[in-house]
Amino acid sequence: FVVVLSGGIIAFGYVTFKNRVAKQVEEAKARFFANVAHEIRTPLSMIRGPLEVLQQNTTDNEMQQQIAIATRNTQRLNDLIDQMLDISKIDAARYTLHPSTGNIEDLTIQLFDQFQRQATERNIKLSCTTDCTAGQLLFDRDALEKIISNLVSNAIKYTPAGGAAGVEVTTSRSSEGYATLSINVWDTGPGIPISERE
Repeated sequence: FVVVLSGGIIAFGYVTFKNRVAKQVEEAKARFFANVAHEIRTPLSMIRGPLEVLQQNTTDNEMQQQIAIATRNTQRLNDLIDQMLDISKIDAARYTLHPSTGNIEDLTIQLFDQFQRQATERNIKLSCTTDCTAGQLLFDRDALEKIISNLVSNAIKYTPAGGAAGVEVTTSRSSEGYATLSINVWDTGPGIPISERE
């Protein structure tokens, strides 16, 4: 009995120690993840500054276009950093939604305009269809913007030149007053392998 009890105590202590170490490692990884994301912002802002100066002082159309491409990509990097920080907040259970009343159709069109040039540069036909009959809705604009942006960005990324991609957003309201939002993003790319869909 003593031997069994001693073995149980040792096993319990080992499992407890292992879980504590694993937790500390995960916390260290999360801190490192967040710190790196914050650190990237400094050199990124130092790149954006000179680009803005060049854009204001350059009259050559070709150079203006190249600067515009660089500026859009620095903004894209900044958006990715924000998403990285959001993920770290979610992992730490600190991410909170901040809903406000707004028009989802207007938001969708604004995002569509941002991706239109990127699609054109890659020779991809990008379309946007909205059917928002529910009117003003309560939603977190930042969270929804990230969701739609990620979906459309991936659709463009994985669509070959000459292909097409699109976003379809619809809202409706039930007789009880509840609103339903549907976001459908499609493309003519290879699609997601079945093994990676879950």
